[in-house]
Amino acid sequence: MVGVLAIMAISCDVSLLVPSAPVFPTAAPGVFETIIAGTAAAAQTQTAALVPPTFTPTSTPTSTRTPTPTPTFTPTFIFRLRSPTPARTATSSLSSVSDDYACKLLSQDPADGTKLDPETSFDAVWEVRNTGTPTWDQNSIDFRFFNGDKLHEKAIYDLRDNVKSGASIKLIVDMVAPKNAGKYRTVWSLRKGNFDFCRVTLMINVK
Repeated sequence: MVGVLAIMAISCDVSLLVPSAPVFPTAAPGVFETIIAGTAAAAQTQTAALVPPTFTPTSTPTSTRTPTPTPTFTPTFIFRLRSPTPARTATSSLSSVSDDYACKLLSQDPADGTKLDPETSFDAVWEVRNTGTPTWDQNSIDFRFFNGDKLHEKAIYDLRDNVKSGASIKLIVDMVAPKNAGKYRTVWSLRKGNFDFCRVTLMINVK
């Protein structure tokens, strides 16, 4: 009897013996839609941060060609001046054979530095040897004053004879010492045409 009563009691409130399931709070209307929308927005933001921005090509402006300036023609005036024709100078006809005419001084009287009284007459004598190749022709070669002090009475002399190569001759000039004291120098030479060779000098002292 007791057992029957127990079974009846248990059957009357079985819910007291079975543990009750946890009770979840009921979500307010529209909550799930809000959560889903926020999640989608966050996902788009993260995706946009990871994906590199799309390169938008920009058009490069086309360079314009600068027009090349057209050169203008500037007239150039050239003046041609006619240069005067230089005067011709005489050329020695012996220029090609000048080295063939030469001499060597053998003696001189008076010697350089000789002292003379003013206005003293004397002879200047030079003995020279023909050391060149041609013969000194007496008809074409003269002995004449070249430069320096004019102590002579006569400025030009003819050769007394022809002088062959290796031969010698005395060249004599009549001179007068100046009237003023001092040192004097005179230069003489042989001459053929326009060519001078075999120059000799004399220096004297006047008291």
